[in-house]
Amino acid sequence: MSNKITGRLIPVISALSVAAFFLFAALWVNGNFPFPIALSIGIVLGTGTYLAMAKGSSRKA
Repeated sequence: MSNKITGRLIPVISALSVAAFFLFAALWVNGNFPFPIALSIGIVLGTGTYLAMAKGSSRKA
């Protein structure tokens, strides 16, 4: 059971960190990036990271 939880936790943490880093880079470092566009790109990058890592970890199990 704990292996199944760990298998889902790592992709979720990775997706959240990718989305948070993109939002940080686009909004604070760049400064003039429109917020709705940055939010939508962050959601897409986070979702793509989650799906890629979840699919890869499910093949190993």
